[in-house]
Amino acid sequence: MRTYLYNRISSGKQNRGDGLTRQSESIEVLDFIKNHKLQVVQTMEYVGSSFSGKNFNNDTVLGKFIEDVKTGKIPIPICLCFENWDRFGRDIEWKNTKRFLDLIYAGVSIGVVSMDIVIDQKVLSENSNILQLVVNDIQRARKESERKSGFSKRNLIKKVARAKKGEKVYFGGQSPRWINGVKDGQFVKDDCMVEDIKRIYDLYLSGKSCIAIAKILNVEKKTRFGLSKKIVSEKKSKAYWYNTTIRNILTNKSLTGWCKINDFETNDYYPEIIDEQTFNRVQNRIDKNAYNRGGCSSGNVTNLFKCLMWCASCGHDVGVRYHKVGNTYYSYMGCRKSRVNLCTVTTWWKTDDFEEMVFRKVLLKSPDELLFKPTPKTDSQLGKLNTELGRLNIVIKRLSEMANNPDLEDVAELQSNLTKASQQRNLVRIQIQQEESKQAVIKTNPISVLKLMALFNKSKSSVTEIDSEGNRVTETVVLFANDPKKAVELLNQLISSDKELIRKSLKNNSVRAELKNIIPDLISRIDVDLAGYSFAVLMTSGVKKEMRFATTHNRKQKP
Repeated sequence: MRTYLYNRISSGKQNRGDGLTRQSESIEVLDFIKNHKLQVVQTMEYVGSSFSGKNFNNDTVLGKFIEDVKTGKIPIPICLCFENWDRFGRDIEWKNTKRFLDLIYAGVSIGVVSMDIVIDQKVLSENSNILQLVVNDIQRARKESERKSGFSKRNLIKKVARAKKGEKVYFGGQSPRWINGVKDGQFVKDDCMVEDIKRIYDLYLSGKSCIAIAKILNVEKKTRFGLSKKIVSEKKSKAYWYNTTIRNILTNKSLTGWCKINDFETNDYYPEIIDEQTFNRVQNRIDKNAYNRGGCSSGNVTNLFKCLMWCASCGHDVGVRYHKVGNTYYSYMGCRKSRVNLCTVTTWWKTDDFEEMVFRKVLLKSPDELLFKPTPKTDSQLGKLNTELGRLNIVIKRLSEMANNPDLEDVAELQSNLTKASQQRNLVRIQIQQEESKQAVIKTNPISVLKLMALFNKSKSSVTEIDSEGNRVTETVVLFANDPKKAVELLNQLISSDKELIRKSLKNNSVRAELKNIIPDLISRIDVDLAGYSFAVLMTSGVKKEMRFATTHNRKQKP
């Protein structure tokens, strides 16, 4: 009978060659094939766990085999042969039993070397005890995996206990990828990976999107993080950088030194790769960039305030569109939802005029207000949230201890309370992250104001210094680093002497690219009343400005 021989090992950490070869060429397997007159037409190999049934997925060899049998691509009669039921799978008993019976029903014979039998429909109908033996072996395979899982859990508990005592412990796969182990009581870092991580953060804060960073790394053929160094994958997709890969790195809190394993959590465990302020700044920028705060495919920055402008009528975002008249393109801004009749306001404003007004009347007319820092409520709010987090941790710990009490009667209610407390804790953690991000923006606000001043200085000096974030800084910024008001005075003089300075600067795409990265550190939100020709700007410092925009040449424009 034509036979497909299926071999599987749990992971690449096992001896791949010996493990897979033994299942194909051992004396027992060869004798079994000979005695049952099987003709092996293909050997299928799979490296991976089968505890959750992943080896039956559509993209695995076994999953494709089953699909080909169902579609008739592999004609029956056919035999699927494997060493023992552990190789077939370690998933939940009834699921693996159903998979076995589905194959039998489809006309596939199952050859099991350890049982020395080839099972088909006829064998099962003549001897019902065979099915019971199969179920017993499937159950044994599952219990064996659960036992091994118990070993891993107990080992992890011991490691956590050592970490709580202050010892530096390597948690294996649960440790960050840039940690290779522990030597002489200190973590061993992957220096090359650390440099790449820092570069990714620098690129992101300089204005590159996650997709743009991924493209840069793919062009440079940088090795993607997390790939096995022992098993080289032939799939290009395995080594390819994606925007989600970059985002996962940018949101990995362990880069600040944070560690959480089971009930062990501390902010100062791993070596600090990215300082906390920079990390929080990035989280704030990621939240804003969820609306794709970038330019267009040509690289132009079409909307400086994208994801910051909201329609006062419907609450949706305000976007920018281009309208062509002859050979000339005009830029207009309006509510995106008005295009699909979800907003009744169909008024559009000229983008150029609106941008100039924001900079002339809000940002550049009195930029010292951007530096004004009222007593931040975020500090007290952050303290309250941390207190609430501590309370919830105590509650969850107490409920968990009660759940382990075998004499407890109302377990269902206890589990319900534990679930609610866990959900509340997750919500508080998100709120803490948001508050920390806001404070990080406020802390970087002064240097952003100075950069804003320098961008509108028509006689910008050459680059002379690098700031603490690794950004290039002009002499104007360096000169007035300790006296922002001097920079304001200089800028006001320049604006007075050149009435077209702002408009000309805003037409410079390189200036717009830099402004795109500065603006989120200065402006939190702009509420636009398109029909009423007014808007309100809320700055990160807490200052709010309301402006009118009803000029003769900006009456209702409908592109």
